[in-house]
Amino acid sequence: MTLDAEGRAAVELPDWFEALNEDFRYQLTALGAPAPGLHISREVSDHSFAGAGGRPGQRVSWLVTGVRADAWARGHPLVIDEEKSPAERGFFLLPGEHGEPPERGVRFGRAATGMFGIACH
Repeated sequence: MTLDAEGRAAVELPDWFEALNEDFRYQLTALGAPAPGLHISREVSDHSFAGAGGRPGQRVSWLVTGVRADAWARGHPLVIDEEKSPAERGFFLLPGEHGEPPERGVRFGRAATGMFGIACH
């Protein structure tokens, strides 16, 4: 975005952005010169947000992210970290992604130990 004569700018977002996301996070980076007063002056609403506090004409790089809030994401929440059971330790969820053979996979380890009741994510 490029700031106007008052050091402000608004950014239009796609129509779907608010419908699919919530709990927004913002990052602004002043380009070319410091802008210690740079800030989000209006949070996401009506398909846009606004920044202010920089020099007139200054370029600003921006990033807005959100937590997915669509029906599929709500029905399949992201599991950040999950402890492996003692029987699963030493095995990979996706052995091929690590250059390992299938027998190094958690499912193979479960079959070898008879532990089929543990959910694999």
